[in-house]
Amino acid sequence: MNNLEIEVVMTAVSVPRGPSPRVKTPGTASAMYPESPFSAPLYCSTENTVMHRMIIAVLGIFTLLLALAVQPAFAFEDLLSKRATTPQRESVPAHDFGDNDPNVIVALGDSITAGYPFVTQEETYPAQLQALIGRTVVNGGSGGARAYHGVQVTDYFLRRFKPGYVLIMYGANDVMERSAHTIANDLLTIARKATENKSIPVMSTITPVDGPKIGRKNAILNLNEVIKARAAEFGYLVADVAPVLGWEGQYLLPDGLHPNSAGMEIIAQTFYEKILEAENENGGGGGGGCTIAAHDRLTGDWLIVLASLFALFFLGRRGRNTYPARSARFSLAKRNK
Repeated sequence: MNNLEIEVVMTAVSVPRGPSPRVKTPGTASAMYPESPFSAPLYCSTENTVMHRMIIAVLGIFTLLLALAVQPAFAFEDLLSKRATTPQRESVPAHDFGDNDPNVIVALGDSITAGYPFVTQEETYPAQLQALIGRTVVNGGSGGARAYHGVQVTDYFLRRFKPGYVLIMYGANDVMERSAHTIANDLLTIARKATENKSIPVMSTITPVDGPKIGRKNAILNLNEVIKARAAEFGYLVADVAPVLGWEGQYLLPDGLHPNSAGMEIIAQTFYEKILEAENENGGGGGGGCTIAAHDRLTGDWLIVLASLFALFFLGRRGRNTYPARSARFSLAKRNK
C-alpha cells in the first residue's frame, strides 16, 4: 500500500459524521480543511506538546494570581467612586506655624499642671501627654498661679520654646477670688497671644473638687460654662476635662483638689484628642494622591490579565489538534519515507 492510499483511508476514518466532505486531492485545498498557517500540527513532536502545556499551565496560574491580586484594587476604586458621589467638606489649608515647631507643646497652668510634689514628674499630665503623643511637652505650670499670672508669662514661653501648641489650664486658684468673666478674659488673652504667635491654643475647663474643697463646686461649674461659651465665640478648642474626671473624687488626691496619677492620665488623654482635632481642622491629616495611583495600577494590572488571557487562547488554539485527518496523514507519510 502506498502513501496515497494511506491518506485516503485515514481521512475516511477521521472525518466526523455528517455530510460527506469533498475528497482532497494532492496539491489542492479542501473545502472543509482549507490551507491555513495553523494547519501544521504542533503536537507531532512530544517535546513541543509538553512545552506548550507547561507554558499554558504557567500562564494560567499567573493569570489567576494576578486576577486575585487586583480584586482589592478594584474594590478600592469602587469605594472611591462611591465616595466621589458623596458631598465632602472642602479641604482646609494647613495651619501656618511660622517659625514655631508643631512638635513642641507648652502646657501653662497652676499646681495641677506642675504636679510636683503632689505626683511625680512622670505622673504629671504634661509628661504623660509627651509619652502619648511622641512630641516635646514643656511643663510651664507654677504652684499657686492665677490666670493673670499666665498672661504675664505667656510671652516668655512663646519666645523661648516657639511651640506649635499652647495648653491653657488656669482658674482653680482664682475661682473663689474673682468673677468667672474676669478669669475667662485672662484665659482668652493667653489664647489670643498664642494665636498672634501662630501657635494653636487649646483651653481647658477646671478640674472637679471633692472633700475639703467641695465648697468650690458651684463656682467651678459656673466658670467652666463661661470658659466654654467664651472660647466658642472665638473658635478656640476646649479640652473639657471636668465631666471626664467626674465629681465622685476617685481621680483626686485626699486634698480634694489635685488629680492623682490616674486623673493626670485622663487629662493627658483629653488634651491629646483635642490636639488631633486641631490638626484635622487645620489640614494636618494630609492624604490625597492615592486615588490616582490606585487607578493607574488598576488599569495596568487588568491590561496584563487581558494579555495573559489572549496568550492562553492563542497557545491553546495552536496546541489543539484542529485537523485530525491532516495530522494522521502527515505522521504516517513521514513514517513511511
